[in-house]
Amino acid sequence: ASRLESQVKGVTQGIRNLSDATSVLQVAEGGMASIETNLQRIRELAVQAANGSHSDADRSSLNNEATQLLTEIDRIASSTNFGGQSLLDGTFINKNFNLGHAGQDLTVSIGASDSLSLGLGLGIHEMATVALGSSGSISDSALAARVRVSNDVNGEHAVAWETLASFSNEGFPTEVNMQRFDSSGVEKNSQYSDGTGITHFSPEVTVLANGSTVTIYNGKASTNDEFDSRLEVHIHDSGGNLTTNYTIDHAWPNDGNLQSALHLASVVDLGNSRFMVAYTHAHNGNPPEANGASAEVYDYSGNLVKAKFSIISDSSAEEVWAEEVVYLGNDLIAAPILDRSNGTTTQMSIKIMNWLTGSQVASVSLDSISSLTHPETYYVYTTDDAETSASLRLVAGEQNLGAFWMNADTSKLYGQIFDFSGIAITSKLELASDVDYLNAIHSSVVGNDYFDVLYGEDSTGAERTLFQRFDSSLNPRISEAAVIFDGKSAQAELVQLGNGSLRAYETYNKSESVGYQDFTVTHDLGLDLTSRSLSSLSIAAVDRGLGNLNVARSEVGAQMNRIESAISTLQITKENSAAAKSRIVDADYAAETARLAKHQILQQASISVLAQANTRPEMVLALLRGL
Repeated sequence: ASRLESQVKGVTQGIRNLSDATSVLQVAEGGMASIETNLQRIRELAVQAANGSHSDADRSSLNNEATQLLTEIDRIASSTNFGGQSLLDGTFINKNFNLGHAGQDLTVSIGASDSLSLGLGLGIHEMATVALGSSGSISDSALAARVRVSNDVNGEHAVAWETLASFSNEGFPTEVNMQRFDSSGVEKNSQYSDGTGITHFSPEVTVLANGSTVTIYNGKASTNDEFDSRLEVHIHDSGGNLTTNYTIDHAWPNDGNLQSALHLASVVDLGNSRFMVAYTHAHNGNPPEANGASAEVYDYSGNLVKAKFSIISDSSAEEVWAEEVVYLGNDLIAAPILDRSNGTTTQMSIKIMNWLTGSQVASVSLDSISSLTHPETYYVYTTDDAETSASLRLVAGEQNLGAFWMNADTSKLYGQIFDFSGIAITSKLELASDVDYLNAIHSSVVGNDYFDVLYGEDSTGAERTLFQRFDSSLNPRISEAAVIFDGKSAQAELVQLGNGSLRAYETYNKSESVGYQDFTVTHDLGLDLTSRSLSSLSIAAVDRGLGNLNVARSEVGAQMNRIESAISTLQITKENSAAAKSRIVDADYAAETARLAKHQILQQASISVLAQANTRPEMVLALLRGL
């Protein structure tokens, strides 16, 4: 009975909780209805402004009203709240409402309904602005040289860097350090270091889909041969604990002096609990000269899945190498290839291949550069920025592949967009000048693809790190590239945090810690009714916004229906639980009522019999008296 009483009370409160959830959704629905009213009015204004009979002054007046309505939409989205919690700004996500039992929750989410989230500002006059946020440095990262930043998983990322043994024009890395950061960019675990004693250098790092981290770096194999290095692979779980480590070591045939020289490593998450390690071979030289590139695939536990296979082979006495490989999905990878096999020019190209079958899908030529040679990425860290930054970066978007590269002949930054089969979507475009290092990532804002590029500028002695956002057609979205680090231009890498903001990590002069700078990119609204053509574009933008709002409202309505169903089920549970408890502790009113009726009938019958029995003597006496 006590357990049933607890269940009844819990379910009763669960019904109240769901009633609160219904109230939340009704408030959100009310806000969305107001937003729709404003959108319908904006669309009406856009249709009116698209009429050829209106003058520019007329359209300016219409545009003023539309601008005010957009502002009102954002005010509604930011001010619609329930119990102090905002409902329409995108923060009311995965809120749980308990149904009366431990672990039994109903989850409610409400999509963002501000103007940018609805897509009203994208594709017309869209431009973006950059605002710098907090800055700082990684703890215990003094004398940092090359730094590498992982991809992000739900905003979490990892940073790996070299620590120098000494500081001069050239330094000797002896440690590779790694630190994990949470989605807010806060240091998460104790810093990992491989220790000292044998030179370690050229780190790469990535966070896998299961939350573990793969760090890979060169390890100098002996003190006798400074160019004899192999790849050390370390896998740490999400808590920073080392779970697996092993060495990739492929001896160079017929060369007793150089046992193994593998460098320019990259590590790529392939999904399905597998990752790839790609690297460039080198033959004997001072420094080692590139000689093609290979890769091998492991599962998340470090077990070999696919043995070494060729990305690009080379039989010449010249240099051929690959830089950081990217994954395109469906077993396709894209490798940046730099081929100087003719001995005079370096041909930049992209090789798209199926890693599972080894078959080539496409080979795309990008540029030919006379002064670009293989970077000296052996254990001495030099002052040349080319030692720390890939000349050719590939970035996989949702549907397109972005290629960004530095031309050493002109010091210019170029870019080109392809689909995943290697077909060019844009032509080769010049993006910036005086560029001396490069990093790029993919970002998505309201379903739109962007390529975020971080690059060093060194013109007339003014060293800076600049940022620019490009759309999928390589149109710049910031009117002038934003300065992220002023007075510094050695090397920097970019990552996106959990809240959508960006963070750049940098190393400079090899005597400082790894520094970082947070910044946000805000897209300005683009609705414009000041001309007939822009008004027509605005109609399409408002239609897109209405469509997005309809999706959000339909989700709210579906959740309301689900809550009503859950309440109905809980009502049945409550009634039957109360009845079961009543049978234990309460009287059976039906049985007791029947028993009472029976006793009352028997009592009345007994009284009737006694009454009749008493009347018969009286009748006899009456007869006797009559005699």
